[in-house]
Amino acid sequence: MKTHLILLFLILTSCRPAADSSAVIPDLNKKDQPNGVVVSECDEYKPIEIPKSPSAVARMDFLNGEYPIVEEAGNVKLSNGCYTNVETEGLGEITYTLDAVRFVDFDGDGSDEALVTIGNFGGGVSSAASDTYFVYREKNGKTELIWKFAEGARAYCGPREFAVEGKTVLIEVFSNCELQSDGTLKDNGKHTYDYSAFEYTKFKFGWSGNRIGTLSREVFPYPEKEIKDYQRMSEIRP
Repeated sequence: MKTHLILLFLILTSCRPAADSSAVIPDLNKKDQPNGVVVSECDEYKPIEIPKSPSAVARMDFLNGEYPIVEEAGNVKLSNGCYTNVETEGLGEITYTLDAVRFVDFDGDGSDEALVTIGNFGGGVSSAASDTYFVYREKNGKTELIWKFAEGARAYCGPREFAVEGKTVLIEVFSNCELQSDGTLKDNGKHTYDYSAFEYTKFKFGWSGNRIGTLSREVFPYPEKEIKDYQRMSEIRP
C-alpha cells in the first residue's frame, strides 16, 4: 500500500507544469543601487543649452556658477547645472537646477545682461517648488550681480506666472506679497491652508535710473481661492 502511494505522488508531481520564468515581472522603477546609496535628483537632470550672446557676460559659466540662494544652505554651487542637498535621515531633499538663461539689454547700453532662473524643488513629507531670478552684468572685466528676486512656495508668495516682455520682467505670485530689500517676499495675505490663496500679486521690473527696479506692483483677487494644478511658467524653457 505504501509503495502505491509513493508511485501516485511521483506521477502527480511529474505532471506539474514547469515554472514560467516570463511570469516574473521585473520592477522597472527599482534603481540598481547598492544598499545605503541615495540617488540624487541631479542624476535625472538634463543640462539646458545656454543661448548665444556677443556680450561679455555670456562668458559666465552658468552651469557651474555659485548663486546666493536665500536658504539655510547659503550660496549654492551648481555642478553641470544642478545641486541636491540630500537629507540623510529620510526627511527629503532640496534640489536646485539651472532652468533658464536669457540675455536682455535692460539698461539699453548695447550690451546684454544675463537673466538667470534657478529652480528650487523640495521633497519630503510635502513638496514645494519655487524660482529665484538673478541678473548679472559684466563691469570692468568682472561679473556683477545687480538684481535678485526670490519667490516663496505654494500659496505663500509661490509662483503663478513669469514672462519677459522686451526689456521688462513680469512675475506673478500667489497672495498679497511685498518685495523686501534682500530680494525676498513678505507675505501679507490670509490663508486657510498651504494651498489657499485669495489674492495674487503682479510685479513688473525694468531699468529705473541706474538699476533694475520695480516699475509697478498690483494686487488682484484670486477667485479660485485654491491652488491645485498650477504650472511654473519657468518650466517651459525658451
